[in-house]
Amino acid sequence: MKFYDCRMRYGMLINERPYTTCENIDSLCEAMDRAGIQGGLVYNFIADGLAVNMGNDALISDISEQKKKYPALEIFGAYTILPPITGETVSPEKLPGYMKENGFGAIRFNPSAHRFLSAPYVIGEYLKMASDKKIPVMLDAGGLNHDTGMTLAQADAYLKEYPELTAL
Repeated sequence: MKFYDCRMRYGMLINERPYTTCENIDSLCEAMDRAGIQGGLVYNFIADGLAVNMGNDALISDISEQKKKYPALEIFGAYTILPPITGETVSPEKLPGYMKENGFGAIRFNPSAHRFLSAPYVIGEYLKMASDKKIPVMLDAGGLNHDTGMTLAQADAYLKEYPELTAL
C-alpha cells in the first residue's frame, strides 16, 4: 500500500490507554514501515483527548522530526479544527497557507470529542473553504469510548450541504 488516507493516529489519552498501539510518531513510523505503507494522513490524539492546539502543534513538530528519521515515508498531518467562532484554530482564510507551510494534507474535526453541534453551519466556513480549495476533509465515523466521531447521517448532512467537498 502506498498511501493510507484514513485515520492514522498516535498518542495517548490521559489516564487511559486507547486502542491504538502507537504511543508516539516513531512507533507509528515503525508500524508503517513493517506494514509496507509508504505514507498517509495522521493526527495526534492529543488534539481530541487533551487540547486541539497542543495536538496540532505537536503534530507539526513530530512530522518535521519524522522527515529526518524516516525520509522515505510521506506523512502529512490532518489539521484538527474547531468552530471558527472559538478563535482557537487558524481561520478558514489563513488555513490553506498554514497547511502548506506546516505539512498538513487534510482537515479533520470531531464534534463529539470537542463538544460542539454536529451540523454543517457550525463549521461551514471551513467546509466552504475546503470545498473551494479542494482540501480533503476527514469525516470521522469514530471508534471506541468517547472517541465516537459522527454518525453516517451526520456525515451525509455535510455532504448534502457541500456536495463538492473532497471527503474521506
